[in-house]
Amino acid sequence: MDKCSVCRLGVVEYQKAYQIQSDLVENKLKEPSRDVLLLLEHPPTITLGKSGKIENIVVEKTVLEKHNIALHFVDRGGDATYHGPGQLVGYPIIDIEEKNITFHDYIYNLEQTIIDTLSAIGIKSYRRENYRGVWTDMGKIASIGIRVVKKVTMHGFALNVSTNLEHFSFIIPCGLSNERMTSVFEITQNHIPIDAIMGIYEENFSRIFKYELDYDALLA
Repeated sequence: MDKCSVCRLGVVEYQKAYQIQSDLVENKLKEPSRDVLLLLEHPPTITLGKSGKIENIVVEKTVLEKHNIALHFVDRGGDATYHGPGQLVGYPIIDIEEKNITFHDYIYNLEQTIIDTLSAIGIKSYRRENYRGVWTDMGKIASIGIRVVKKVTMHGFALNVSTNLEHFSFIIPCGLSNERMTSVFEITQNHIPIDAIMGIYEENFSRIFKYELDYDALLA
């Protein structure tokens, strides 16, 4: 079974996390190395993907500054997304060619890791046809935006655990009008520690992608 290094990084500023990803991808393209799963949280941040529209950020820059929300224009797919404390962010750095999976299989599997993680805590979730991400009957709970550099993935998913949902009102999430965002806390009314969700997620990631996980603190 393939090995994958898991790095729990805590709260990391968006640009620093992007640089970590970029370095891992660059090194992986130079010479074969173990796949990596980065798990972390971001300070309040809005990102706009390469296919996104600036009008999907619906407040002035001064409003973002007032709420200490950073804004980054990024090279992943997708549109406007919010990141913040209480949101589990995962960035898998995977050679999908070596793993022998297609890009679409990769997205499907990534969604499944989230669906199974939510199922483990009693939340029913599902995909929506022609859209990326994971939904519940109370709204969208996880967003996915990916970039593949030659054959190596970067960026990933954001699962709302106890995220400040009010901050989503500053954007049109993923460019979908009238999209309602929700969180684990809103659905369960239970403060489940993000580390507990992380542990469940790692088990599902390992099973679905067929990895033996190796915990690595070198990047922390």
